[in-house]
Amino acid sequence: MTLPENYTIEFDVIPVPDAKNGNSTAFTFSIISTTKPKALNYGLARPGEAGIRFSFQYTNSYFAYYNDNTPPLDGRENAPRLQANQQYRISIWVQKERMRLYVDQEKLFDSPRAMKKNYKFNMIRFDDGTPLVGNVRIATGLPDMRSKLLTEGKLVSYGIFFDVNKDLVKPESYPSLKQIAAVLAENSTVRINVVGHTDADGDDRANLDLSKRRALAVKDALVRDYQIDAARIETDGKGESAPVAPNDSMTNKALNRRVEFIKL
Repeated sequence: MTLPENYTIEFDVIPVPDAKNGNSTAFTFSIISTTKPKALNYGLARPGEAGIRFSFQYTNSYFAYYNDNTPPLDGRENAPRLQANQQYRISIWVQKERMRLYVDQEKLFDSPRAMKKNYKFNMIRFDDGTPLVGNVRIATGLPDMRSKLLTEGKLVSYGIFFDVNKDLVKPESYPSLKQIAAVLAENSTVRINVVGHTDADGDDRANLDLSKRRALAVKDALVRDYQIDAARIETDGKGESAPVAPNDSMTNKALNRRVEFIKL
């Protein structure tokens, strides 16, 4: 599998003390370009032919290496140490060469040249330590979000998640919300209307109310967590009244469950 230009990687991790290494909770995570994707021990000293490695330990550090005489990108970030036996959500957002990494909702790393073009990144890997890792999610990023919202005037998101019949925004929605908030923060005069949509399961009136509450929950998250001015955001809900596909299969129903951001 080759990763696309724009994507997100997310996972939950619990650092566990490793008795063999003095109870260290350190572990590493790498995104690699390699001609040997099945050789799991290849590139331990350096991340394959090219790549970036994050080392989560007492002081979080990173190392990016390319085999074309590009100077390595190497450094440390002053981020909180990950505590043993505590769960964290790691979110990585790649847009072409730019990479951002978040621990929970705090940005740890942001580099415009971490993922050098002309390389095909085709491996992710955990090394060192004994962390507990779960809930791994890799998703294609929203294409050209800035253009979709600012130029085309409408952005449709399938990256904002809710439990069935609930209006609480789930934590795995934050990579998408971060992207939307970034566009709004960089374009301070833009106003939007957040519109919720549901599939056709259940009562019409209940679906309409649910879609309105979900849109309001998205607005609240943008205001509360990303300091977007509430006056710039209106909300609405269409329930099941504006489907983009027939409600005749699980796949089509998923297409209808969406949040739209419309430029005002």
